[in-house]
Amino acid sequence: DNEIAVLARTDAAPGDAIPEPDALALRAGSVRVDGNSIEAASIAALVGVDATTLCEFSSNHCTREGVTARGAQPDVHLRAGEARAAGTIVAASNQVRGVREIALAVEPLPLAEQRRSTVIGNITRGQIRVFGAPLPSPLDAFNVIGGV
Repeated sequence: DNEIAVLARTDAAPGDAIPEPDALALRAGSVRVDGNSIEAASIAALVGVDATTLCEFSSNHCTREGVTARGAQPDVHLRAGEARAAGTIVAASNQVRGVREIALAVEPLPLAEQRRSTVIGNITRGQIRVFGAPLPSPLDAFNVIGGV
């Protein structure tokens, strides 16, 4: 269990491009982020994970308070895969209290035939998107959107 806190960024102005995640940015073959408390007061994304094979993101509490961040970037962005091989993403039992319209975005890559992901038991303030679309059935019934 870890606690990660980031204070407000001072090097970005409203309207600037969203910078890399401030609180947690991971790039590796397989990534497991489990049981963390991640807090930030900045315009950057809270969490960005880019794995080539597997991304497991579970039991995390992600919070951003005190700022208004607009734009298409999600508060938590999970990607896995590469051009030659599909990635797998497991996003389970997380709480995301962000400020963006999209709280959690899940993108197993490539966005073609082999789409492997599960999104279950999450509680978010904003939307959950899979492949850029709203969470599909039956997964939508196993997550709470607008619940924190």
